[in-house]
Amino acid sequence: MISTQIGEAGGRVHEIEKIGLRDFARVRDKKHASGYYLNVRFEGEAAASGNLHAKLLKLQDVFRVMISNAPAEASPPLKAAEPEAG
Repeated sequence: MISTQIGEAGGRVHEIEKIGLRDFARVRDKKHASGYYLNVRFEGEAAASGNLHAKLLKLQDVFRVMISNAPAEASPPLKAAEPEAG
């Protein structure tokens, strides 16, 4: 369900980590005092994250959403040129 929403927003899921059942820090509705937490690592356009956030909150089984942008992976350092033998 969440992977589908990410795909429709033009993203690609890399990993889904199931954290498990946890109590909510702030309870809005006593019927839902806890929930299952997921950590989903995906890549996509940063501009689409706002729309994705809104779409995920519209899902009946989703109570909270947090999307954070990870810094781009740094490219490996370039090797210094070795002096020519000669």
